[in-house]
Amino acid sequence: MSTWTKDKPTPGEWWLSLAPEHRIPSRPAVRRVCITSDGDMLLRDAGGLSYVCWPERVFENAQWMPAKDPADPFAEQPRGNSRDDDLP
Repeated sequence: MSTWTKDKPTPGEWWLSLAPEHRIPSRPAVRRVCITSDGDMLLRDAGGLSYVCWPERVFENAQWMPAKDPADPFAEQPRGNSRDDDLP
């Protein structure tokens, strides 16, 4: 899934976009969070992770998208891809 959803997130890394009426003007509109297996939410900032203790109403109409780290374009690609078959 690479689009935004209103479905409640499962454990893992997510992008969180709070509904405009729940945003704080001095904070980014989209934040990266980590949902633990216990359902806790950790906010991922430049310095690390911090526990989030926001009231449940803040998440009304929020949207979520899985956070994937971009792949390294210079990383060695494993052989065996179908597109490798036509290489010499």
